[in-house]
Amino acid sequence: MKLDCYAAFLKGINVGGHKKIRMQDLKVSLNTLGFQHLSTYIQSGNVAFCTADADIPRLKTQIEDKIMTDFGFEVAVILRKATELHQIIENNPFLKEASDDSSNLYITMLEEKPEKQNLVKLLEFSFPQDLYEVIGKEVYLNCLNGYGNTKLSNDFFEKKLRLKATTRNWKTMLKMQEIQRSLE
Repeated sequence: MKLDCYAAFLKGINVGGHKKIRMQDLKVSLNTLGFQHLSTYIQSGNVAFCTADADIPRLKTQIEDKIMTDFGFEVAVILRKATELHQIIENNPFLKEASDDSSNLYITMLEEKPEKQNLVKLLEFSFPQDLYEVIGKEVYLNCLNGYGNTKLSNDFFEKKLRLKATTRNWKTMLKMQEIQRSLE
């Protein structure tokens, strides 16, 4: 039986003391779903796993429902296959500009591709110290003054693109790719 590997990015857990989940508890919870090679990375809700189930919407719903059942709150889950995660990293248009310092690079992952009219509306906004580019289901960010100072927050993109999203720094994305590769 062929296993596909995935990265699940949970939105908004363990941020500012809200929606607290210990990663060990999350692993125990998600293990009951039959996932194999389950691994977590840091406390912000990054989970790598493999499964024979290739139905991404069903997997996403199973994880969200399990978190609701076991922890008592709603959490949006953005799911990417290992091949997608590799493509996300390869497609970063700001990598060359960042050269040796990638600390200002972030990826906002959207639940699906944004509708064209919402992308057009997004073009109305420009922030000189913050660069972004939407490619597929990802928004690539280069926050020259740091993510803590940007107007291009996760909430900004969720409101403008009318989609659920979660944002991770470049280091986390690279680590999740490394974890996924170790599972294959």
